[in-house]
Amino acid sequence: MTYILFSVPGGSEIIGKVIEDNGITLTVDQPLVVRPVQRGANDFVLQLFPHSLANPEGEHKFSYSQIVSVSSKIPDRLETEYVKQTSNIILHSALNEMELGLGL
Repeated sequence: MTYILFSVPGGSEIIGKVIEDNGITLTVDQPLVVRPVQRGANDFVLQLFPHSLANPEGEHKFSYSQIVSVSSKIPDRLETEYVKQTSNIILHSALNEMELGLGL
């Protein structure tokens, strides 16, 4: 499987599983937005939220003209958490909790 982490205008970072890349659009399965959430002084965690609340489990097409940057490496812990949260077995739980204790 190929995963991607990219930024869109406005600064949001999105992680997802690449379904198709035709050079014009990028089709991503279950894209999740990565957001840092502060829990205290110098203490924050990353949370993953569905890119689309109306269709959190679907495929989404992103135009390359709207992608600001693509990360050359996805942190292993972030990719692992994405896989956990998009697994059919625990998706419901992931949508309820959405929290990564990465402590970055």
